[in-house]
Amino acid sequence: MNNEIDQELKKIQEKLKPPSIAIIGRTGAGKSSLIKAIFGLDDDEIAVDVGLPVTKSYRKYPNPYNPDIPIILYDSPGYEVSKTDDFLEDTLKFLGEKSLYNTPSVDDCIHLVWYLIHAGLSRIEYFDKQVIETALSLKIPIIIVLSQCDIAKPKELSELKKKLSYILADIEQRANTQLKIMEVSADPIPGKTVSGLKELTKASIKAIPESYSEAFIRAQTVNVKLKRRVAYSLVATAAGVCFGSAFVPIPGSTPISIIGTQPTLLASLAKIYNLDRLLDKGVATVTLGINALVAIAGTTILDVATTIFSAIFPPLFIPGESITGIVAASYILIIGLAYTSTLEAVSINYLNSNMNREEVTTFFKRRFAYELKRYQKEVQQKSDMKMMKEFIESLKRGDYNPQD
Repeated sequence: MNNEIDQELKKIQEKLKPPSIAIIGRTGAGKSSLIKAIFGLDDDEIAVDVGLPVTKSYRKYPNPYNPDIPIILYDSPGYEVSKTDDFLEDTLKFLGEKSLYNTPSVDDCIHLVWYLIHAGLSRIEYFDKQVIETALSLKIPIIIVLSQCDIAKPKELSELKKKLSYILADIEQRANTQLKIMEVSADPIPGKTVSGLKELTKASIKAIPESYSEAFIRAQTVNVKLKRRVAYSLVATAAGVCFGSAFVPIPGSTPISIIGTQPTLLASLAKIYNLDRLLDKGVATVTLGINALVAIAGTTILDVATTIFSAIFPPLFIPGESITGIVAASYILIIGLAYTSTLEAVSINYLNSNMNREEVTTFFKRRFAYELKRYQKEVQQKSDMKMMKEFIESLKRGDYNPQD
């Protein structure tokens, strides 16, 4: 069973299709800041000499492709006043080469363009229209990002949006579409609250083909709650493997053997929440593996398993004996859902505070203990096959909404 769960989770990982996003804009428009803010990449990963050159101008990140960050980014070099013609030529060539018309498959083309216009400069260049029009003619979705809105005066920003809407009106009419214009400040100056990162993330998910949305949700780090649907699907997959046996005892299955399925599931969930990027390696080690439960419960693995298993379905559980598929599935649901909620809480609190390693570890232990009891009560109420099956299916569909 452990191997089956491992194989099913690996299949999900292997099926992920990373979307390709081109970030295009002038020098100083905030492309690097936007990449770091949305995807949590650090300075070393987007350094000038790190990306893989695609053309003499455009670079590809991460290099090499990192499955833990399932996204492909193409970064334009920006343009100086004296080199606008070169920029336009390189960009139009790049878009043409990376369009669906000139790539082997949809996996190889650009799925979305973020076209950055520096809001603080309050002007639109002559070639902005050409680049945007070319992207649309090549059937490449594009979102206009008014960047660094925190340094633009409200009146100037309003005038810029009016001017941009007027210029793009004929393009929209010919393409029979309405372009999305979003105000963003990836690194707002003190005292300014403009961000727009979550809104840009949601708009991007809608713009890219649906088959690439799960990878985007995994890669982005600004909207943690969006990751729930992906995490729940993994938990449901793992539980579904066990549920196939229903009330039939699984040969060789004991609390120890079932708890041994945890590391794979927890590691998969941790990747969804970019835990290796949010927390110190020492803290991540605490959150992964079987010893996490021991540290939280302050007892032995067998005691933890026996307590939880016997509480789920007392009549169906005999310590040390083989357990049924429905009991095993229930245990995985409890652990998986508790872990998902804990990861979400850790991510949100860590991002919005200055918590150090010790504080994060303490927070994780306390929160996990709470979530464990919470989901133990909820799953225990779904004791028959029909209710359990419906619950697992609701997790896979993304219909389940726990009360926060």
